[in-house]
Amino acid sequence: MVDRRSLRLIGFVYGSLTGLVMLVAGIVVSGHVLGHWQIDQQAAPMVQLSGQLSGKTR
Repeated sequence: MVDRRSLRLIGFVYGSLTGLVMLVAGIVVSGHVLGHWQIDQQAAPMVQLSGQLSGKTR
């Protein structure tokens, strides 16, 4: 059978990582909503990017 102590350790590690990711996501979302951060500033449309990368001009 599987060692229960190892399973508890693995569960604790995964649970801690999940909590940390949720905390960071919450901080980023709240900062964006409050206006402290702008996540996507003037994103260029993909049509312009694909033309610039291939060297083609219109």
